[in-house]
Amino acid sequence: MEKPYKKTQLNLLHVALALIDEETAPEMSITRDIVKKAGLNIALVNCYFQLKDNLIEKALEVKMVHIASEMYNPVNSPSDPVEKLRDLLKKTPSSVSNIPL
Repeated sequence: MEKPYKKTQLNLLHVALALIDEETAPEMSITRDIVKKAGLNIALVNCYFQLKDNLIEKALEVKMVHIASEMYNPVNSPSDPVEKLRDLLKKTPSSVSNIPL
């Protein structure tokens, strides 16, 4: 079981997700952009995630888990397969852009 995230880690992940959403092709300096926008020191990326790639990977993992949970939430899902598909297609754009941390 993973330890709960610290406030600083959540801040880094939130900013990383926001910047990833803004970028069409992330540049090599994305880590510096993340820490600058978060108002933190770049050493914290190493402290919490060891590597820039780990931060980006974790941010994308959070994003994908959120998308999957929004898209496949059976609680409010219609029982008719065609309606399920329509519901899924309606949810897709909003799921991708609304990632809470």
